[in-house]
Amino acid sequence: MMASKSCTLGKARKWSWVRIAALLISVVGFGGHVDAFATTPPNNNNQEQPTVTTDPKDPPSEISRRDLFDWPFLAIASAVVTGELVATAVGGLSLSRPAAHEQRVADTIRRSLVEATAASTPSLRVLEVGIGNDCRLIRRGLYNQAIANLGSTTDTKQLEITGIDLQLPKEDTVIDAQLLLDQLQQETGVQSTLNIQQASITSKLPFPDGSFDAVICCLTLCSVDDPAAAVAEMKRLIRPTGGTLGYVEHVAVNPDENYPLLEWQQETLDPLQQLVADNCHLHRYTQETIHDVFATNNDDKAKILQEDRFLVDKMWPVTSQSCGVIQREG
Repeated sequence: MMASKSCTLGKARKWSWVRIAALLISVVGFGGHVDAFATTPPNNNNQEQPTVTTDPKDPPSEISRRDLFDWPFLAIASAVVTGELVATAVGGLSLSRPAAHEQRVADTIRRSLVEATAASTPSLRVLEVGIGNDCRLIRRGLYNQAIANLGSTTDTKQLEITGIDLQLPKEDTVIDAQLLLDQLQQETGVQSTLNIQQASITSKLPFPDGSFDAVICCLTLCSVDDPAAAVAEMKRLIRPTGGTLGYVEHVAVNPDENYPLLEWQQETLDPLQQLVADNCHLHRYTQETIHDVFATNNDDKAKILQEDRFLVDKMWPVTSQSCGVIQREG
């Protein structure tokens, strides 16, 4: 069962037909066009304001992977690249994450944790869903800004991180992650502990309601069998008075977004992606699922502190993404 495994672009046998399928799909799609859009860069200032950003801006000047489809004479070359990308995924290599994307993840974690401290004790309890077998967020330093802010702007002196995933990381990986957290303690005064459990977010976890001040979920809901059940379990575990959900997920293109080729690619490649990438779905309306479960249309239940939709060309095919911080009000 695929339940709370972080998105890794799969581990499977490198079948030759995968290259052929991706090649044909790419050649057929070369005639379309999708303009990239970007959103306001993450705000790292301590002064927080609710933000919801979806307005498109001018496309970047560099040629993206999707832009290659605009020129027929480049279509075949693009198709070959696409085939190799998918084959690489089948080979089990990790998905490349650009620095701008990593900064967006770090800012989401920071906002989620800092906002959750308002009504918490000096010890902040965080659940990371789909922590992965490499503890990537911690080991890439994506908690660093959050911990630094906790130490400088709040009374929080202890951070308790609980990670869950279907596959446990190796002991050396956990030790390495804890050492990084220990180094941050010397710089920030915040003592951080890491505990990892093998568990599925689509099942009821062995924690009472409201056990965590914040839940972090990054590129995980694409792979669960039941996204609504997973989000409902996250909501159950979040403290009902001011607890937060911080998420970064790749999502389906919305009907009101004029990216027909990207949407076509998502729908067409979705079955193949699920096969080669640990049940990862390319075309899920994850943002809408989160809104529905948290009842964000009711201010008495939850409020959106920040939200953003954006494209990350260098992470194709999981190009269309959304991030946000939602705070429970009851």
